[in-house]
Amino acid sequence: MNKLKSYLLTLESLLFLVLLALFVILTFLFQVFVFIFTFPYYFYDNYYIHKLGNRVLITLVHFASFYINIHWKCEPLTDLPSRDPKNRVILMINHMNLADAIVTTTLSKRFYSTYLYKDALHRIYPKPMLHLIGQVPIYFHYDKDKKTKSIKKDCVLGVMERCKTLMDNGFDLFVFPEGTRSRTGKLQEFKDGFFRFSVDNGYDIIPCAVHNTKDAVYKPLCATSRTLYIMAGSPVSPKGKTVEELKFEVRKKVYNLIKMSPTFDPSTEIVEELE
Repeated sequence: MNKLKSYLLTLESLLFLVLLALFVILTFLFQVFVFIFTFPYYFYDNYYIHKLGNRVLITLVHFASFYINIHWKCEPLTDLPSRDPKNRVILMINHMNLADAIVTTTLSKRFYSTYLYKDALHRIYPKPMLHLIGQVPIYFHYDKDKKTKSIKKDCVLGVMERCKTLMDNGFDLFVFPEGTRSRTGKLQEFKDGFFRFSVDNGYDIIPCAVHNTKDAVYKPLCATSRTLYIMAGSPVSPKGKTVEELKFEVRKKVYNLIKMSPTFDPSTEIVEELE
């Protein structure tokens, strides 16, 4: 019986991935169709097709994840911000599981949203299609012998330049500043990169948090039934702050948001320096 249940859950997950892939393809075809009939608008906004595809696909992913998928419910614990037409922002979220990116669609469907993603995703979704919805790949060097990976040095500058271009053209940036998933659920140290990007370019940062996502997806890509929580705080300005000051303030706010969750576990998730 357990084997049958595991098989059915795996099949269900594979069908869900196929559905997401179908959404990517349909969004691309929709973009092509719209461009054919509206191409003069391209001279007014070079990224209007990217924005259209972005909003359509993320809305579809959110619908599939929380209305077709019977295992998950997403509950906001705070008011969630919406896109400000005049000001671009960086939204920073803690990271525990593959499900985090899915949960944040509750928030990102309100924006033209740019995520950074691992190049391994190109095995499933073609790069040009992801490019056309404003997503930015991070390229890794994979050492098969040591079973390790590291970001390719020559890719970092290109990532920052691409993010700046997208933000200059109306996109907002969604970042997981820990840089890797927390295996315990405890909030990790934040990387400097996008805090420096914020200071250099004057972009406000909106601290956000997700919770109860740890083990929401487990191998082999099976979803566990649960309520997933999302929270957002007030924007933090980089003006007059060093990278370290900005990083500490945002991390503290993300931590306080995490503590709002009814599933927060003090025995494993307390971060002493943030108390």
